Amino acid sequence: MTGVMAMAQENKPCKENCCKGKGKDKTEMVRCQTQRMVEKYGLNEDQAVRLQALNEAYAGKLSKPGKHGPGMRPGPGGHGKGPRPQLTEEQKAARRAEMEKRHEEMKKIFEEREKAQAEYDAALKDILTKKQFKAYQKDREQRQEHRPGPRK
Repeated sequence: MTGVMAMAQENKPCKENCCKGKGKDKTEMVRCQTQRMVEKYGLNEDQAVRLQALNEAYAGKLSKPGKHGPGMRPGPGGHGKGPRPQLTEEQKAARRAEMEKRHEEMKKIFEEREKAQAEYDAALKDILTKKQFKAYQKDREQRQEHRPGPRK
């Protein structure tokens, strides 16, 4: 319990740029996320300790892949820079196969993340009170509304 109190005292500068990711390692990110949730939802010491352990267990499992996904970077000749190169049918088929492979990889990543999020939420529900969990769900829905990309 004294660890949670020390964590709360250490985290004062974290408020301004908490969880921005710039120059912070995974441990620092987890600590900031936990502290932000403790303050936002009014968690007690026992809840804070359990939340810290949960956040440590799920660190990295809920994060988003990069802007273009793993191994997916725009290549030369794209983005309207000059005429597109003419591809042979064989090159077109190879490109389609590569895109299908990438699509399947991304689909798998997103499915794994959705599963991890559901597991995290179930564990979080056991830590928070009904009122706290309801507030968490509301905040999560609001974040998803502001997120770019397709909606469910």
